[in-house]
Amino acid sequence: MEKVVGAFQDLKTKTYDSTRLAPKIVRKPKLILYWLFSARWAQLVLLLVVLGLPKFIPSIVDTQLEQLYPPIIEKKYWGLIKNARPDPLLESRQKITRIMLWTGSGGLVIFLLILHIPRAISNTTAMAQKRESEADALAGSQPSSSVMLYNSALSLASDRTYEASIIKKIKSIDQQISERIHPKKTEETKILSDRTEGVETKRFESRAQNSSYIENDDVISIPADIESDCIGPDNRYLIRNELGRGAMGIVYCAQDRILGRNVALKKLTSDLREDKDLIRRFKQEAKALARLSHPHIVQVYDFVQDGDQAWIAMELIEGRNLADYLHDKGVMPISETVQLVIQMAEALAYAHKRGVVHRDLKPANVILSMDGAAKITDFGLAKIAQSSVHTQVGSFLGSPAYMSPEQTQGKVANAYSDIYALGVALYEMLSGRLPFTGDFESVIVQKLTANPKPLSALNGEIPGQLKRLVFQMLEKESDKRPESMDEVAEVLKSVSGKLVV
Repeated sequence: MEKVVGAFQDLKTKTYDSTRLAPKIVRKPKLILYWLFSARWAQLVLLLVVLGLPKFIPSIVDTQLEQLYPPIIEKKYWGLIKNARPDPLLESRQKITRIMLWTGSGGLVIFLLILHIPRAISNTTAMAQKRESEADALAGSQPSSSVMLYNSALSLASDRTYEASIIKKIKSIDQQISERIHPKKTEETKILSDRTEGVETKRFESRAQNSSYIENDDVISIPADIESDCIGPDNRYLIRNELGRGAMGIVYCAQDRILGRNVALKKLTSDLREDKDLIRRFKQEAKALARLSHPHIVQVYDFVQDGDQAWIAMELIEGRNLADYLHDKGVMPISETVQLVIQMAEALAYAHKRGVVHRDLKPANVILSMDGAAKITDFGLAKIAQSSVHTQVGSFLGSPAYMSPEQTQGKVANAYSDIYALGVALYEMLSGRLPFTGDFESVIVQKLTANPKPLSALNGEIPGQLKRLVFQMLEKESDKRPESMDEVAEVLKSVSGKLVV
């Protein structure tokens, strides 16, 4: 009897703990998935219910009900003729029993799920603490990697106090990165930053109604959007329409009213334009990019500073980017892929010889012109973004899917990083999928620890020489990759020659 009472008390305690912890797990989608996938008893009961209730259990129950409600025997003609008919209560009892069985089984599954909440939270908290300790160890040597691990721990944490401690660490690392990259702010800038910090929310809420926010008789200006259709000296560029948006800014179609030609005009984001030193360096970078003249690189024409807003005027290409083309096409023909990547490799080789590294090469930054030629854009812009780490907590520069392993570790990108990124794009074009998939943290971890799925398992028509080149480009250690983009282009030309034959 005491054991029964003890078991009942234990069940009561677990139920109370589960209901108390339920709100913690509900507000974290990642915890919900982990909880559902790890609740083994609930999964087992659900499997038995799904397999048993439709077929086996109803037949057993019906047999028992037929014994409780046997057929009614009617006698006619003084008992000479007997007629059996089903008990009218039998059918209704069968329906009620089925409803009770399904309801009870569903309730049991839900109850078992609820009982598993404390264990799920305990396991995810342990995982979060493990990743936090790994991040602590990398905080000094690899701050970017530590931020990723802190974010991973944050996604698994359920206690608000614990979350706050992780967020504090992320902000601390983020501040260290900013201080390392930026020159020390002047005292005047710090005062303005401190003054505006407390009113940031109110300032943004009032932006739609006012052009400024007044605090202590000082006016804090709010950068306005485009106030006219023309920008630049003598209103040189007439803006026509928006072409697209990206992390670096908004791209418009505009007319150069002096030369009478259409251009792509990129408006830099407010994060970039607020840093005067950054604008100066961006202008220097734009001059270097303007000297790049290659048939497969989008030409930079001009750097425009209009008030506090910075713009870049570039060659306008009619076509679509490679990312959209891949999305519609899926797996691309091998011959078409090889020809496009040869063009990209030659363009990158040309830039590398002139000391320009792309740093954020990806299909979205490759435009396919109307005649099918590849044109690489946004050269060097990632370098400028890397100097502007006014980052959000845990933000990361570049596209994780295409970043090289050394970039994920916070190291400076170089020509070998572009080779890796082109290898990812080539893998995707040939197979219709990325080498590594999953959430942000898992992709980064896979880049450092795992190997991509063999291309032969995804596309059996790929020549062996091409497969070997792709996996050499995707080597984790940069010195194991091809020595240059020229070498990549030569191998691709060799492959192309064999495809033609």
